[in-house]
Amino acid sequence: MTEKVDRDGAKSLFDHAKAAGVDHFVMLSSVGAGDPDESSELHHYLVAKHEVDEHLKASGLSYTIARPVAPTDDDGSRNIRLGDEVDPGGKATRSDVAAVLARALTDQTLAGKTFLMERQS
Repeated sequence: MTEKVDRDGAKSLFDHAKAAGVDHFVMLSSVGAGDPDESSELHHYLVAKHEVDEHLKASGLSYTIARPVAPTDDDGSRNIRLGDEVDPGGKATRSDVAAVLARALTDQTLAGKTFLMERQS
C-alpha cells in the first residue's frame, strides 16, 4: 500500500501538476527519507518517500521538500529550525509544519530546497 499511495500517487501528482502548468510544488516528506535506514520498521515508507523526493527534483517543477521530525499535536510555537542541523529524534508540531508548508508556497528563498525541520527549544 505504501508504494501505491506514498510513491506512485505522489509521482502521478507531480506529473499532472506539471502538465497543468503548476509553478511550484511543496512536498511534505519525512525525516529519514534522505537516507532510509534498512533497520527501521519504516524502511518501506522511507524508501517510497525518498523515491518520490528524487522524482520531484528531476521533474522540472520548482519545488520545496520539507522533512519534519516526529509530529506532535502540541500547540505550535512558530519557532522552527530548518536545515541539516536538526535532531532526527526531535519533535515538530503539526501546526508549525503546516505554517512552514504554507510559507513555502510563496517564499522564493525556500524554492529548490530540501530541508529537515524541528521545533526549537
